[in-house]
Amino acid sequence: MLLYSGAAAFVALCTGASLAGATSVIPGSSGTSETLQLKAVVTEQHQVDVGSAGASAGDYFVRSATIYQDGEKIGVSGVQCTAVSVESRPSIGTQCIGTLNLDEGRVAFQSLNFATGGPPKENDAAITGGTGKYSSARGHMEIVRESADHETVTLHFQRG
Repeated sequence: MLLYSGAAAFVALCTGASLAGATSVIPGSSGTSETLQLKAVVTEQHQVDVGSAGASAGDYFVRSATIYQDGEKIGVSGVQCTAVSVESRPSIGTQCIGTLNLDEGRVAFQSLNFATGGPPKENDAAITGGTGKYSSARGHMEIVRESADHETVTLHFQRG
């Protein structure tokens, strides 16, 4: 079973040692937003066919990545995506959850995606929480697949 024919899954894995990106005030609120741009390089990926042969609900894949900021390795992350809908083939729906392992805490994210013919070039995921420095993390991630194993990830954190 292959959820996607390409070597890379469509959910980026990302992390950061600090929020050293741009900061701005969120219109209409007393909070601020912080943006961090990273590069993710897939280091491992495995797909598991758990049902009947071929794509079926419940099939999943797992992957890990090394994360870079300005060319320097700053962390690792992991994700699991499970097929939740294959009835509308060739489009396949996957529910993905991931955790970013950061020096000062962890960030959790998830997404529900539908794609035809392989992973989409662009994708969004919700930042759903965190621990440590990121215990009040919320916002979203923009993921752009540059190649089968390289992605650009932009984290948009909201504070306050």
